[in-house]
Amino acid sequence: MNQTHDVPDESVSRVTTPAVKSDTSMVNSVPRQRSVPRCEEADDVFFEWLSQGYPVSDAAEAARYSRTIVYRWRFQDRDFAQRWMQALRISLDTAREEAMRRIFDGIEEPIFQKGVIVGTRRKYSDRLLIEWLKNGRRWVTIAD
Repeated sequence: MNQTHDVPDESVSRVTTPAVKSDTSMVNSVPRQRSVPRCEEADDVFFEWLSQGYPVSDAAEAARYSRTIVYRWRFQDRDFAQRWMQALRISLDTAREEAMRRIFDGIEEPIFQKGVIVGTRRKYSDRLLIEWLKNGRRWVTIAD
């Protein structure tokens, strides 16, 4: 579900927020234009993208900011830096939850026969399980 925000700059027609992390085509659908002046709505877009795990450059582009300027704001503005860290914590929590789901619940994989799906099987991540067993305590406290 895309949302459109009006940004107070005539050169920018829309700023979008991501629907899901896996839809990277949204970044490409946002045409490159000059950076907009900083505003609360564009900040919200930037932090929403960052919290969903997108790289800083993609989040900045979605908000119509330059990558350089968001790093400058991060070092100059304490509130901006705090929101940045909060977005990264949310992103890390989401990634950690997905890893735990793959360890304990697994994922459904289709079974193909002659190019046709004939069933599914549940696949668990042994590699993630081993990492969790070795570093599980850190996984629990890393973002806290």
